[in-house]
Amino acid sequence: MRTDFACPRCGSSAHATPKLLLIAKHAPVYGVDFGEGGHWPYQLASDECLPQALREPPLSQFVDGCYCSSCGIGFVPASLLVGAAPENSPQGGTTPRHPEGPHAGDHVGYLRNPGARPEFGTLAAHLWGADSDIDSDGNSAYSGDAGWTELTLVLRAAPERQRVDVDPVSHDPLVLAIRSPDASLATRALAYLQEHAGGTIERCWPLE
Repeated sequence: MRTDFACPRCGSSAHATPKLLLIAKHAPVYGVDFGEGGHWPYQLASDECLPQALREPPLSQFVDGCYCSSCGIGFVPASLLVGAAPENSPQGGTTPRHPEGPHAGDHVGYLRNPGARPEFGTLAAHLWGADSDIDSDGNSAYSGDAGWTELTLVLRAAPERQRVDVDPVSHDPLVLAIRSPDASLATRALAYLQEHAGGTIERCWPLE
């Protein structure tokens, strides 16, 4: 098994070691939340993996992955996931991709009817740590403003991959699109916002 995949959180392969990961059997209805080490409500499912990634039944819920001892997360290469590009992905499923425009190729999920949003700094701390060096932009009117609908967070050490954009795609109902070139960040940001703001995660918008 290859061990040269970089951790999707820290971007380094220095602390990555092979690890057998236990995943869910079927993807959840929303299909976009996924777990890191099994701590998130939803995990990657075996029906989201390519056949060559899985063992024969009854062991088909086990997949070869990696574990980053520095970040404490398990991850699998996205090349083993159905419909994914050949990048690294933490343990879990990928979000649908935005096909065109300035976010072409990004992983994206949607949060419908969220309540008050958390202060944007808490999202950055969740994604990269409390002392992370970031750039940010958005439409918060003041510190602690819970009514923001636009946000960009960029980790300065890796601006091309470590970036999250939140934008409204509908105002009635309010629907926020959460995008990132990195499947890990898109899904973790979406899960965090749902946990703290509520709302319903959707695979696509408008609904098909």
